[in-house]
Amino acid sequence: MEMIQDLLNPTADNLPIREEAGPAGGVFVAGAAEVPVTSLEECLHYLELGEQNRRGRGTAGERGPALAVQKRRLTCGWMCC
Repeated sequence: MEMIQDLLNPTADNLPIREEAGPAGGVFVAGAAEVPVTSLEECLHYLELGEQNRRGRGTAGERGPALAVQKRRLTCGWMCC
């Protein structure tokens, strides 16, 4: 069985995966940290913090993939085609 760990909150281990019913529902990790960001720099800061915490856990063979979830889209003042 896989263990889900919150890399932004290293004390949170073995978090459960849940599914919410209904049209707005979906799969989520219950108890995972949610950090609002207002800029790309803040987002990158938290991604780096999670990676640092990931490197600090266990041996290379015990580390699984890391996942960052974006709930809301950060809107920028420019567009590209």
